[in-house]
Amino acid sequence: MEKNTREELTISNIYGPRVSSLLQEIGMDPNLKGFNYFLEAVEICLNEHVDTLTKQIYPSIAEKHSTTAQSVERNMRYAVRAANRTDEWEKLKIGSTNIDIIMSVIRIVVFCV
Repeated sequence: MEKNTREELTISNIYGPRVSSLLQEIGMDPNLKGFNYFLEAVEICLNEHVDTLTKQIYPSIAEKHSTTAQSVERNMRYAVRAANRTDEWEKLKIGSTNIDIIMSVIRIVVFCV
């Protein structure tokens, strides 16, 4: 029996590269933990019905990385503060809170708005 070599289509395969590119366009450093946490947060929001950032997203990411939800939140905030905010940040009307950024990225990448 021939093994299927086609890569499974997942949210991260479809939107991941564009999300990563967009975060870099707005000035986030891909070398920071917070950058990768934003990628995962967007994926979680796209895959699941999420009611709250602090009760669902941060703990989910923290568990995966063997850290605390507070550390995840702090690293994401640091990535925002450290971002060299480009003109794209203002042009795309991206907010400054973690949830604003996550929702803006989803709006731009998925809905092309």
